[in-house]
Amino acid sequence: MAAEPINIFSQKQDLSGIAALLRKVVPGVRIAGPDDAWEKITIEGTKSWLRKPPTLVFKNGPEYYKGPDWPRQVAGMQDYFSRFPDVARKPDVLRLIGAFRFALATEFEPGLNLQSNDPRLKILYVVTRHLDGVLFTPSGLWDSAGRALLCADGRSDPDAVMPFMAPVAPGDNPEHRVDQEPTPPDAVRVAKRALCLAAVSGRGFLEVEEMPLEQAEGNRKRIMTWIGDLALETELEPTELSFLTQPVGALEQQNTVDAGWRLEAVGVLGWALGRFELPVYDQLVDAGILFPALGFLDVNKATTLLASPKLRPLADLRGLQEQYFALHWSLREFSLRKQTMDFRSFARESWFGPLDVSPARFCEDDLAIGELPIARAPEAAFRTTLSIANERHLAINWLVDGGEVYSATDTST
Repeated sequence: MAAEPINIFSQKQDLSGIAALLRKVVPGVRIAGPDDAWEKITIEGTKSWLRKPPTLVFKNGPEYYKGPDWPRQVAGMQDYFSRFPDVARKPDVLRLIGAFRFALATEFEPGLNLQSNDPRLKILYVVTRHLDGVLFTPSGLWDSAGRALLCADGRSDPDAVMPFMAPVAPGDNPEHRVDQEPTPPDAVRVAKRALCLAAVSGRGFLEVEEMPLEQAEGNRKRIMTWIGDLALETELEPTELSFLTQPVGALEQQNTVDAGWRLEAVGVLGWALGRFELPVYDQLVDAGILFPALGFLDVNKATTLLASPKLRPLADLRGLQEQYFALHWSLREFSLRKQTMDFRSFARESWFGPLDVSPARFCEDDLAIGELPIARAPEAAFRTTLSIANERHLAINWLVDGGEVYSATDTST
C-alpha cells in the first residue's frame, strides 16, 4: 500500500512539551528554533550500509492553525468526513474535528505507512498521545495508536480511543454545518460579485500604478461612484467596503497584494458568465482584457451585464471545479512535502479519484509549471501558480456550492 501524507490534529497545543518529550525519548533529535516556537524537529534513524538513515520530521506552521483560514479548513474537514460511511461514532468524530485548534505536518523518508511495523511509528504515536490528538490521512482518521476511528472504506475499530471532548451544551448542533445544503448563487448575484471583486482588484492596482497620488485618488473615487451607480453596496462584504474607502497610499502591503489576486477569481466568474476565456492554470489573468469584458468603470456595459446575465451549464461549472480541486491538491501537496510524485498515475489511481487533470501539462509524469516539472520550477513561478489555483478554486467552489459570504468559501483539498 502506498504511503499517505500524515498530519496530527488536536485541541491541545504544547510546542515546549513536544520538544522536551522528544529530547527525552529520542537521542540526537534536532530542533530548529526555540522550544516554544520551533519550526521543525528532525529525527534520524540508524544508517545502513547502502541506505540513507530513515527520517521523521515534525513541521510547525502557526500561520496555518492560527491564520484566518483555519475555520474554513476545519469546516472543510468536517464536510470531507461527513461523506464517509455512517458508523456509530461518526457524529462524535465530526464534533471532534470542529474542536481542533492545532496541527502538525510530518515528513518521512522513505514514506511511512500506518499499517506497518516501522519503528518511526512509535515516535509519531507518542507525540499524538501527548497532544491527546488524532492522525489524519486522506483515507481516514486514526487514534494515537494507529487504530481506525473513521475511514473512507467503512473501517472503525471499536478499540480505537477518541480524544477527550467537552460535553455537548444544550441546543448545540454537534455536527455543526454538515447537514446544511448549499444554495448556489444565481446569475445576477454572480454578476454582482464579479463586479465587486473587479472593484477590489482595481482598487489594489492603484497602490502600485505609477501615477501622481492625486490622480490615483481620483480614480479611487471614480470606482466608488461606479459602485454607487450600479447599487453594488449590498454585495460588498464589510472588509471589501473598508478596503475600497481607504485613500490611496493608506493600505497595508499585504492587503494590496491580496486585492491583486482577486483578479483570478474575477476571471473565473467572468468565464462562468460567458464573458471571458480563462487562461491556463499557470498563467495570470490579463486585466486589460477582463475588465472591459465585464464593464468595469463602464456603467452602461455593466448595467447591461446585470440586466440579463447568463451562467454556463452547471455541468461545465462542476467540471471546472473538479479540475481545480485536482490542480490545487497537487500544488498544496508539493508545498507541504517538497517531493516529486507520479501525479499522472496518482490522478488515475487515487482512492479519492480519479481526478480530472485534463487541463494539466505533465513533465516527467508530474505537474508542469511552464516547461518544467513542479519540483524544478522556479520558486516564484510555483508560488504564482499556487496563488492562482487558490483564488480560482475558491471562486468555482462558490459558484457550485454557494454560500452567503463569498470570502468564507472552503477550498480544502
